[in-house]
Amino acid sequence: MTEDEKAAGDAADGHREKTKVTLDPSVIISDVAFGSEGAKEAVRKSTTEDMMMFTEVIYDECMKFPDKRKNKTGITKEYMDKELKERFDEPIGMVLPPDEELYEIYWVRDKNDYKILYSAHHTGSRILVTRDGDFFDPKLKVPEGLKIVEMYAYIGKEGPQKKNR
Repeated sequence: MTEDEKAAGDAADGHREKTKVTLDPSVIISDVAFGSEGAKEAVRKSTTEDMMMFTEVIYDECMKFPDKRKNKTGITKEYMDKELKERFDEPIGMVLPPDEELYEIYWVRDKNDYKILYSAHHTGSRILVTRDGDFFDPKLKVPEGLKIVEMYAYIGKEGPQKKNR
């Protein structure tokens, strides 16, 4: 029996192979810091229905939030660390190539996003879930086999309407 036949049989029996998913730190922070119901659902889905690929890169980016000026929540690094450990398995170790190499592989406006793309790509994630509009830039070089989806699309719900400015 081929792998495709086995997968088709498993799907017919109600079993499916879990999809490897990476959540962008924006989604995780929306859950931990702001209690966003959509983000909470994305975290739940990624850790129960799918296989969340939580890497040191994602952990490190989340841990920067308490030090940011726009953090008006009062969340500390200790609190963030505790919440991440409650939600996810131990982070997957990863060594990043130099920034110049990352730029050649993926073009993205925000240099921190290179790391997120690298993390998703090199863990074999099929889906990167984000709230960050930079990931939808048409110039972005998306690795083959990786699909970038907005958080609400991932959980199958319509998100809040954006206000016209």
